[in-house]
Amino acid sequence: MVFALACAFLWSKLSDVQGTFAWGEHVRVTNGSAWLVLFVLALAWLNWGLEALKWRHLVARVVRISYSRAFRATLTGTTIGLVTPNRTGEFLGRVSQLEPGQRTPAAVIGTLGGLAQLGVTVVAGLLGLVVMLGRGVPLPVDIQAIPLLAWEVALLVAILGAVFLFTVGPAVWRSVLTSKRIASGLAVLREVDAELCLTIASLSFLRYLVFLLQFVLLLLAFDTGIPWHMALSCVPVIFLVTTIIPTAVLTELGVRGSVAAAFLAPLAGDLIQVLMASFVLWVINLALPALAGGVLLLGGDQRRVALA
Repeated sequence: MVFALACAFLWSKLSDVQGTFAWGEHVRVTNGSAWLVLFVLALAWLNWGLEALKWRHLVARVVRISYSRAFRATLTGTTIGLVTPNRTGEFLGRVSQLEPGQRTPAAVIGTLGGLAQLGVTVVAGLLGLVVMLGRGVPLPVDIQAIPLLAWEVALLVAILGAVFLFTVGPAVWRSVLTSKRIASGLAVLREVDAELCLTIASLSFLRYLVFLLQFVLLLLAFDTGIPWHMALSCVPVIFLVTTIIPTAVLTELGVRGSVAAAFLAPLAGDLIQVLMASFVLWVINLALPALAGGVLLLGGDQRRVALA
C-alpha cells in the first residue's frame, strides 16, 4: 500500500512535467558532473567501510575478527536487509558470518549500532526541520492544517501503547529473560562501556555525514537547481521521513523518490533531476553493495558444499 501511494504521488507530480514519457531527455549530466557521480561512488565504499569498522568494534566484545571479514559481513547484511522491512534484517546477514555460538550475543550487541545510527538520523532530521521552518522553506504538509481528529487519534495510540508497555510489557519481558539462550546473549551487554558508546556514536555520525554529502553532491551533479545550502537543511529531513515510513525491497526506491520530490520540488528544483539523483543514490549505496553481498553469500555456500 505504501509503495502504491508513493507511485501514485510520483505519477501525479510527473504528469505536470511536459513530455513525461520522454523524461530521459530531461536528464542533464555534464562532464564535470560525471566526475562528481564517480566521487559519490567512491564515497559509497567509505560509507560501508565505516559501517564495517563499527561492526568490528561491536563484535570485538564477542570475538575478534579482521576488518576484511567485518566488511564482508556488512555487505552480506546489506543483501539480507534489502528484502526485509526498513532493512531490519541486516544483522542476520552479518551474524551468519560468525560461529553459531557467537551469533546471539553478536546480534544483541549489534543492535547498539543500529540504535546509534537511528539516533543520529533523528537528531539531524529534527535540526534540519527547525532550519527549514526558520528559513520559511515550504513543507509538503502544513503542520497547522492537520485536523484536530488526527492529533486525538495519535494521542489515543500513544496512551494505548503506554498502557500496554506498563501492563502486558513486563510479563512479556520476564518471559523473554527466562529463555536461557536469550539471557546468555544479553550477558554481552555487560561489556558495553562509555568508550565503546562514544566510538560507535562517532562512527555513526561520520557515516551520516558521508551519506548526506553524497545526496547533496548528486543534487548538484544532476543540475536540480537547488542551492547546496538549502539541500543541506532539507536532505536530513528526507532521511528522517524515509526512515520512519515502512519499506521493503523495491518499495524503498519508490518511497525515497516520492519523499525527495515532496520536499525538494517546491524549492524550484527540476523534479526529474531530483528523482534521478535519488535513484542513483539508492543504486550506489544499496543496490551495488547488496549485489556484492549476494555474490559473497553464494560463494560462501559453494565453499560449504565443497567442504561437505
